[in-house]
Amino acid sequence: MLAREQKLPQSLRQRAQNYCEISARPNATLSADLIRPISDIRYGLQNYLGHTPADWDFYQSGQLDRSERRVQDIYLYLDDIRSPFNVGAIFRAADSFGVREIFLSEGCASPEHPRAARSSMGAVELIPWRCAALPQALRDIEQDRATQPSLLAVETGGVSLEQFRFPPVGMAVIGSEELGVSAEALVLAQASAGRVSIPTAGAKGSLNVAVAAGIVLYHWWRALSG
Repeated sequence: MLAREQKLPQSLRQRAQNYCEISARPNATLSADLIRPISDIRYGLQNYLGHTPADWDFYQSGQLDRSERRVQDIYLYLDDIRSPFNVGAIFRAADSFGVREIFLSEGCASPEHPRAARSSMGAVELIPWRCAALPQALRDIEQDRATQPSLLAVETGGVSLEQFRFPPVGMAVIGSEELGVSAEALVLAQASAGRVSIPTAGAKGSLNVAVAAGIVLYHWWRALSG
């Protein structure tokens, strides 16, 4: 029907025709060969109707298995991150790079917020998390792991990412979008593992907080994975 609809743009009609040809092949199933064209046609129709596709429209199916996660003794402390989108994105990066648990300050957006849950693509259901003040979070980790964790702050003005020595057991503080890491957390970090910074080449000189967290987590995970 879409392939024959003359009111639609030629490119969209051609995509619909291509789908018809693929689906008519012998033994065609709902595999990646068909799912991708269906998704492409769906978003093409949305665009034609004036609805801009967005990340929260993505379809996520199936149950995620927490037992499949490979973790290190990496912890995160989200220090007054206000955007639920950023919280969810950090959870998604944390799942990819072996974070064992995430602690959140009282002023943080909740991982249970629909936007956080959506942007995490299910990661908020995989990674244990709890709300706690930073000193209490450090004590909880020490009790759980039977060793004192190191504390590092992801903030400007610190040791470059390439030279920073990531601890085998530790927690990184990720600061708020506007104000960065709190003064109290910086004092505790400076007395422990210190401050790590990501070199940039842009005029703005800063990154989205979730992007910065992902970069640091990748380097930390790689350092511990050997």
